[in-house]
Amino acid sequence: NGALFAKAEVFGLSWFGSILTFMGAATLIFGELMALKQDDIKRMLAYSTLGQLGEIALVLGMGTWLATAGALSHMLSHAIMKDLLFLGAGALILRAGSRKLADLRGLGQCMPWTVSCMAVGLICIMGLPPFTAFFSKYLMIQSAIHAGHPALAALILIGSLVGAIYYVRILKTLVFEERPADLPMVEEAPWSIRGALMALAALSLLLGLAPWAPLTLVIPVASACFAPASMDLVVLQSVMAPWPIYVAVPVFGALLPAFFRRNPIWAARSSAFVLLLTAALVIFLGRDLDTLSYCFALIVPLIGALNVFYAQGYMSHSHTQWRFYCAFTAMCGGLVGISASTYLFQFFLFWEIMSSWTLYMAIAHEGDKASLREAFKYFFFNVLGAGFIFVGVCVLGPATPFSSESMQHLTKIFLLPGWVVWGGTALLAIGFVMKAAQLPFRIDWQMHPALAPTPVSGYISSVLLKSSILGLIKLFMLMGGSLAMIGVSAAWPNELIQTVVMWIGGITIVMAATQALLVNNVKLVFIYSTVSQIGYMVLAVAAGGALGYAGGMLHVINHVFFKDLLFLVCGAVMFATHADSLDDLGGIGRKMPFTLCMFAIAGLSVVGVPPTSGFSSKWIIYHALMQADQPFLALLSLVGSVLTLAYIAKFLHAAFLGQPSKHLDHVQEAPLTMRVPMAILAIGCIITGIFPGLMLWPINAILGDYNAGSLVVGLSGLQEGPGAWNATGLSVMMAIAAAAGWYFVRRFVVLREVDVHTCGLPTEVATSRMAPSGIYGGLVRRLAWFPGNTSVDNKS
Repeated sequence: NGALFAKAEVFGLSWFGSILTFMGAATLIFGELMALKQDDIKRMLAYSTLGQLGEIALVLGMGTWLATAGALSHMLSHAIMKDLLFLGAGALILRAGSRKLADLRGLGQCMPWTVSCMAVGLICIMGLPPFTAFFSKYLMIQSAIHAGHPALAALILIGSLVGAIYYVRILKTLVFEERPADLPMVEEAPWSIRGALMALAALSLLLGLAPWAPLTLVIPVASACFAPASMDLVVLQSVMAPWPIYVAVPVFGALLPAFFRRNPIWAARSSAFVLLLTAALVIFLGRDLDTLSYCFALIVPLIGALNVFYAQGYMSHSHTQWRFYCAFTAMCGGLVGISASTYLFQFFLFWEIMSSWTLYMAIAHEGDKASLREAFKYFFFNVLGAGFIFVGVCVLGPATPFSSESMQHLTKIFLLPGWVVWGGTALLAIGFVMKAAQLPFRIDWQMHPALAPTPVSGYISSVLLKSSILGLIKLFMLMGGSLAMIGVSAAWPNELIQTVVMWIGGITIVMAATQALLVNNVKLVFIYSTVSQIGYMVLAVAAGGALGYAGGMLHVINHVFFKDLLFLVCGAVMFATHADSLDDLGGIGRKMPFTLCMFAIAGLSVVGVPPTSGFSSKWIIYHALMQADQPFLALLSLVGSVLTLAYIAKFLHAAFLGQPSKHLDHVQEAPLTMRVPMAILAIGCIITGIFPGLMLWPINAILGDYNAGSLVVGLSGLQEGPGAWNATGLSVMMAIAAAAGWYFVRRFVVLREVDVHTCGLPTEVATSRMAPSGIYGGLVRRLAWFPGNTSVDNKS
């Protein structure tokens, strides 16, 4: 009865509503905390039910049309997914003979159908897309924001974070942990049980793909109690997010590798086929996208296919490879969806597909305790950052344009109070900066773990993390340049947010580069390096102006090539040597000359040495910062480049130079399937370095799409104004000088072999290799106190 909610008396709620909301909040907190403590799967799910019912009661207490529709929609979603989970748990208990989670370990190996359906239910109840509970939770949180109760929205999100802890615990116990030898292998559940589970799992997915279906049932009930506001109808329309075919193909085509469970090579090839098909669909059907979205949508599947091809060799000895390819392909599909998104809610929908369960499953693939622990920490941090974006979406409105195609409708958000627009934009910026792992005080939480499979590590660093930069670019260009053209940019304090983000990026450049200098783990060096290089992009995009946006986007493209190449080099080194620390390497350049050459190209690129690609983008970024009156930040970015040179030189010396150890005599080059992707990326580093205009032309088109200015661009780079220089001409001169030097050495210099300088030591124990911790001597020891240094492998 709507009359019970007619008069607001307590914190904007009626007496009846406040009592219902208080009881719901108390039940939510009690249920989630009690579920967190359980080791009995049925008791855990039972307390989880209390938490979910608490959410529903809390929302109903707000007494609005949207709250009622959202709560009723979640009741329907909960009925399906909780029935799925209890029936699945019953099947597991039937076979294992125990309700304890510890006794259910590894049941995915012997009950794959049952556990797969359970996984669908667990992902759904966490409120993750593309399943039905994502939309019902969104409606509940949106109703709390609209009713002026952001604290209640925050409570629902916190409850979801707590729930994610024990739901992921169930998931990793069933899917990733090995079945212990002291526990019996069991048979799959009977087909009668499996049929029911599959029907419920399919319903969870179908109602997620068609969210209007459950809404048609609940809207008449909500309308019988309350009258909808005009904004309520906009919110309902926003959940009907379109699924372009080039997004649906990778997300659902990710199931294809599962059909090749016994043939890892064909599992990899099927994943690569899906990604290449996605790229072809983007080329032919994605012309309606703006230039920025189109370019990103094309890069995602192409680089993904390259990494999958590399993974054929790298993961040749890994287990359940099909599962990795399924998760990796779906993750790429989420990234393509982000690119194709026109409105803010659509962007967030695919953001969650990309950064939640698909990413967790790809990182946790190996299944050992360390990998599962690190994957969960990264998953939890991603979900936390997504919470800021979620609230920002609700504050600004789900139909807020988020591409140049729809920016003519952007002025609608300025009908909102100024502080609301400012707050929503700040929340989005916080979420994007968190995803970019900026200010890395705890890199082990913010960045993907070194224990992740190298193909996904390289992809996360080179492509996936650029989703945050894509978000910042769209946010700042839409709220900045585009609004300036229509005379409404003064409606919110754009400069304050951009200045804060600039300083975060600048400080992160130096912090992360210093940490890269301190560590000796092969992959961790370049994980820190990724955070530092993303700092350049954040700094440039936040600086704004045509020069800043161009420098940031050019560095995004360059980073795709050289950072993926660096990680693939790391993977080749680890594959050949079975070592993951610089302390265990040395002198392998003689054994792996091709890999050494690839490292040299990527290393020069990341430092920013012409004629490789990194120089052009950093050159433009320096000029953009000076143009933005930020000389100190320009200096910080230059210091970051010096530190980058230091850790690249350290890696080069410790891994490739010097005399090889006896235990590395067996080392040989990585297989062809790993070398070909490296060569393609290296060619990309060189071509984009010599001809930066190839990338600057589409970037200039992007600036035009967003009314952010324009630059005078030629094949050799910027032709006029700050940052202008001739990359092609310099490359030609360097090539001539190199050829002349080579001729002089071959013609006039006599090379002789000499003994290694022994420094007074006997020749049988003398070595020309310096330990990594001694390369910079006391400098590294003095930097060990540096804030955020969480390294455990630093032996200096």
